[in-house]
Amino acid sequence: MKRLLLLVMAVILLSGCGRKTAPAGSAPTKKSGPALARVGDEVLTRDEFAVLVKGIYGQDVPPSLPREDIERFLDNWVNTELWYQAALRQNVGQDETTQALLRYSDRSSIASMMLRRTMDTATVSDADVFDYYEQHKDDYRLGTKVTIIVLRDPATAEKVAGLLHGGADFERTAREYSVDEPTRGTVIGPFVRDDSTVGLLTLAPELNEGIFALKKDSISDAIKVPLSAGETPVFSYVIVKCLDRVPLKSDVKYDAVKRSLARELPALKRKRLMNDITEKLKKETKVELTPDNFFGGAKR
Repeated sequence: MKRLLLLVMAVILLSGCGRKTAPAGSAPTKKSGPALARVGDEVLTRDEFAVLVKGIYGQDVPPSLPREDIERFLDNWVNTELWYQAALRQNVGQDETTQALLRYSDRSSIASMMLRRTMDTATVSDADVFDYYEQHKDDYRLGTKVTIIVLRDPATAEKVAGLLHGGADFERTAREYSVDEPTRGTVIGPFVRDDSTVGLLTLAPELNEGIFALKKDSISDAIKVPLSAGETPVFSYVIVKCLDRVPLKSDVKYDAVKRSLARELPALKRKRLMNDITEKLKKETKVELTPDNFFGGAKR
């Protein structure tokens, strides 16, 4: 719980809790319950603290929370509020750049909460796992040989994928663009799905899925892969070419793979749910992208 309180405090520091103006379209916070702390006219109540914790992390504050944890949180809250109110008196944070960042932070935080609530509905049953196995038996029987291109940013990844799908030579393109020298132009495999000796398969469920969806000589789109976790994760973008699929095993029983599938499927289901809802929202809402306007209308 100590870590939880520290994380809550970090969110408060980053989002400007105690701000005197609420995000556009939101209702003002109703303060009720006994006060836990006060700085000037700003009050943190017991109810507000409980709502804050549950809203961010989806869990109630345990009744047995140690007093020292509460005191540590209150001390952090007071210090944050003192600095915040001092900043307001000196008009710090009122400039156009900071206000734009705060508006974006408001929307990003609320969108993340909505996304988390939606992802919690993406459950996987034993029947789902078995059905997936039935549809993907060959992934555990046929060995796959691949070669890959690794890129660092989404714009370059989109460009390179477009070149490859337009007929560009994969090896030549890999030599020019791939940032991962050890895999540049090399053949990986043959391997079957969830082969624990192949590091490539452990990076993300989406990469595992993308590789085994390919037929011989086909090329994937750029697959977003996390290289590190945390509050600011680092991603790479992997483009895969399937060189061959060859029989390695005669058969693979469900009991041998159901555990790995049960670990993999929830992430895949959440990803698909997010993509489906995003596409639905795009169809229901007018969306326009006009990056050329940044350059005065001239394409670059």
